[in-house]
Amino acid sequence: MATITNREIPGALQALTALADQPMPPRAAYRVSKLMRAAGEQQDHVEAARRNLLRQYAKKDAQGEMRQEGDHVILEPATLADFERDYSELMDRPADFLLAVYEGDLQRIEQIAPRTLYMLGGLLQAGDEPADPPCPPPIGEPPQEPEA
Repeated sequence: MATITNREIPGALQALTALADQPMPPRAAYRVSKLMRAAGEQQDHVEAARRNLLRQYAKKDAQGEMRQEGDHVILEPATLADFERDYSELMDRPADFLLAVYEGDLQRIEQIAPRTLYMLGGLLQAGDEPADPPCPPPIGEPPQEPEA
């Protein structure tokens, strides 16, 4: 399992997008594409939570709608510290991913920017992809002993 914070997701998505354009083994390419989708979905959830925080802490007009100046929401000065605390907590929350990019996946890539590796953060794991875990026995059947 790979873990990054919600704050790191935009950079990780940029890095995954850069990797997606590079030739790599099919299993690695599949993992990168799955990670891109999962990170994108997590970013959508974070953005929805951020919008909810803005609604909670924004100044409201006479109709109860958020007051804005251009694209910027105006926050209540009295609750600004509460918004900043809640927003920081949201962004620092860990996001767990079942898949990762492994160093071994990158061996076929001729050139890769150090920035790309840095932005992967916790999504980049040392070594090669681990072997597939053994499948559990069907329900109701006892596990078989491994052959020596």
